[in-house]
Amino acid sequence: MAEMTMVPVEGRPFSGGLVPLDNMQYVRCRFENVMFVYSGGPWDFVDCQFVGACGLTLNGSANWTDLLLKRMAKEFGLLLPGSGSPGWKTN
Repeated sequence: MAEMTMVPVEGRPFSGGLVPLDNMQYVRCRFENVMFVYSGGPWDFVDCQFVGACGLTLNGSANWTDLLLKRMAKEFGLLLPGSGSPGWKTN
């Protein structure tokens, strides 16, 4: 599999609107009231600032992974990160 090259973005302010995460490396950027869009690719933040209400929307494979984990949590008792205990719950 070929190594994915990330696109560097340095010192840029973002205010409002959609900001893609896939294959992006944000360095010393400022994000204010943005909606990050993630589809499953690599991403990186280095020394960035986040101000106001920043959110995340999932597309493509990231959305399908989210749906899978939620369904597994409901159907099989999978404990999701941040739910109190890591790993699989056993009956």
